[in-house]
Amino acid sequence: MQPVIEAKFPIVRVLELSIKPLFNNLRSLTISSQGSENSVHRGTIFFNLGVKS
Repeated sequence: MQPVIEAKFPIVRVLELSIKPLFNNLRSLTISSQGSENSVHRGTIFFNLGVKS
C-alpha cells in the first residue's frame, strides 16, 4: 500500500525522511478532532517525545 501512496503523492517520501528523527523518540501520538465551522475541519495533534536510554 505504501508504494501506491508514494507514487500518487511523492511528497509523502520527503515528509517521511524529514520527520524520521522525530519518530525515533516518539512515545505516543494523539490526533483529536476539534469540530468544524464553515466547512473547515479543525484538529489537534499531540506528540509525546522521550529520550531512549
